[in-house]
Amino acid sequence: MGELIYSMMTTLDGFVAGPDNDLSWALIDEEIHRFINDRERSVPVTLYGRRMYEMMRYWQTADTLTDRPQYEHEFARIWQAKRKIVPLRAWCS
Repeated sequence: MGELIYSMMTTLDGFVAGPDNDLSWALIDEEIHRFINDRERSVPVTLYGRRMYEMMRYWQTADTLTDRPQYEHEFARIWQAKRKIVPLRAWCS
């Protein structure tokens, strides 16, 4: 049997992103990024909702941006190699 880990960055009151997927509230420094990189390395599959996947698609080419630090390039490569599951539609009853 597998293990399901639910993980997400939010504020204490549950805020995730502003209009147009604005994430400026989240100050992700090198220490946090390296923590996330280490954690993500051990996760073989990621399940995304459609909108979160669309936000995360930035990482598909982020390792080609020369003005980004090495730890962001590292996360991009981890993200690119990972299997992703994105449901085609919301589950409703």
